[in-house]
Amino acid sequence: MKQEFYDLAKKIADWHTVTFKDADKAGQLLKLDEEFDEWRAETADPEKQITELADCFIVASALWFRFEATIGMFTCKAIVKHCADADGELYDAIIAKMEVNKERTRKGLWKKLPDGREHH
Repeated sequence: MKQEFYDLAKKIADWHTVTFKDADKAGQLLKLDEEFDEWRAETADPEKQITELADCFIVASALWFRFEATIGMFTCKAIVKHCADADGELYDAIIAKMEVNKERTRKGLWKKLPDGREHH
């Protein structure tokens, strides 16, 4: 995996740790499943697919670096490899999505669901 994605994943996990103090691995795995369902629903629109993969990368980053889950590492690497021809677009989509997430944090829009997922 390219170094800039590795570094970005670590920064995302740091943000996740501060933002979702009581998050757990099980809730994060459920969130990853939700995000991949959203990605799968966008098969007809390549631009939306990149945006949804950015969400998947964000969730997987916390699994990898915060919860030390191998599935998080594998998912981040697989997403980057899957988007090898469009890695600039992917990187930009992750950055843009993180700005949206940080704004949601500033506005207090995140709510924890009973199953452990965080939602806006």
